Amino acid sequence: MLDREPVPERGAAMLLLLVTLVALLGIGAVTMLAVRPDARPAARRHEAEALQAAESGLAAALSYLRRSCDRGPLPARPAELYGNGVAAGAPGSPFAAADLAYEVTLENDATDPGGERDTDGRLVVRSTGRSGRAEVVVEADIDDPGCPGEPAFDEARLVEAP
Repeated sequence: MLDREPVPERGAAMLLLLVTLVALLGIGAVTMLAVRPDARPAARRHEAEALQAAESGLAAALSYLRRSCDRGPLPARPAELYGNGVAAGAPGSPFAAADLAYEVTLENDATDPGGERDTDGRLVVRSTGRSGRAEVVVEADIDDPGCPGEPAFDEARLVEAP
């Protein structure tokens, strides 16, 4: 029998194969993460649509206030406000999309001494827009001079968003 000296490179091919395999697996994992479809864009789309629905509710409230000259006790959720509280996709909904809706509430501002009756021409309009599972709330302080007059606001505040 031949006695050979041990070769120092024995197992080097397997080690090189393992390193190459781990590198290829790492590249594959990074590639899968980079091209994986993400659910967040759909959620962002619903949030944007809910914000647009809330802004539509705010516009409907301004239109309602332009037509309403009665300054008696404020209806919390005016039934005459177009599309207010109508379920998404139901008859009377102002939206063509089946999953959009808004709900608007009118409140007297906290500084008005008239309680439920508006005596200073300032109101708080809170509009909640919904799209899919997203819900966004927008609030605006309205200066309403009464009839005749044009209700106006300086800015709307984003109150709640997921």
